[in-house]
Amino acid sequence: MELEELDDSWIKEINEDEKIYNKFYTSSPNYVNLYITYLNHDNSIIHIKTTTASLSNNVFSKNKLIYYISKHSRFHKKRYTCFDIVKYNIDINSKQINDFMEGRYYPSNYLTQVSKINDIYWKNSVEILHSINSLYIFYKPLKKTTNNTRNKTKKQRTNTNTNANTNTNANTNINKKTRKTT
Repeated sequence: MELEELDDSWIKEINEDEKIYNKFYTSSPNYVNLYITYLNHDNSIIHIKTTTASLSNNVFSKNKLIYYISKHSRFHKKRYTCFDIVKYNIDINSKQINDFMEGRYYPSNYLTQVSKINDIYWKNSVEILHSINSLYIFYKPLKKTTNNTRNKTKKQRTNTNTNANTNTNANTNINKKTRKTT
């Protein structure tokens, strides 16, 4: 008696049909969009750079954040300072996606301000929404200070007349230059 070969083509068809719905299942994000935004002194946007950065186990590392902040601190030969970082992480799961799409579900915690430069954690979300998970880094131009705080050396002349009573001639006074830092 011969063993009959099992027909498993129906399993392959189900798997092919299921691939269409994979993008609606909750999964870990692999990347995040970065929006580097430059503002002028009036808080008007002058330029936006966009790029993507990879995540490692749902984490945007502190070192990577410092790297991007320092990398983009110059724009058009001017120095800018990072003044705000905002994370947008939409973490809807597959059970909430239908209510969200129909406007019946409005959670308010998607947009959060990053207050410290630390690792930034991203929550799992529906795969179709991974492309809108973003990190916004805002820059302003460095303020020019009118009072320069660098150490300056000033020349100061001191009169060192050691024997003022015996020397009446003004030409014998020795003027020495000393430096005083303020």
